[in-house]
Amino acid sequence: MSRLGTVVRFEFVRAVKKPAFWIGTLALPLVVVVVSLLVGVGQAAGADSVSSSSSAAKTPFHYVDHSGLVDRSVAAKWGGSPSTDPEADQAAVRAGRLDLFVVYPRTPGWSSRRTPRTGG
Repeated sequence: MSRLGTVVRFEFVRAVKKPAFWIGTLALPLVVVVVSLLVGVGQAAGADSVSSSSSAAKTPFHYVDHSGLVDRSVAAKWGGSPSTDPEADQAAVRAGRLDLFVVYPRTPGWSSRRTPRTGG
């Protein structure tokens, strides 16, 4: 058994003395740290660009709320205003003068004219 311990100790010391051992041992954690930092910086930059672009670019739209669920202040914050003439707003969307026109039904969810799909 003492010979095996001597051989193991000799091989271990010989491997630890080589620079390639230390480079290989420390390279993986270093790569993980660098990649993590790059991902964090990329996410921070992406979040900043999304928040700045979404706050700067509001899409003007008109809406008709038959349900009474739309909060006028929230809609106005995103560029919405209640429609005074739904037919004219639909024509404006078709002509390209208005980006969006939304009609919220009296009962959101499934329409009485459609039946929900069942699984299968």
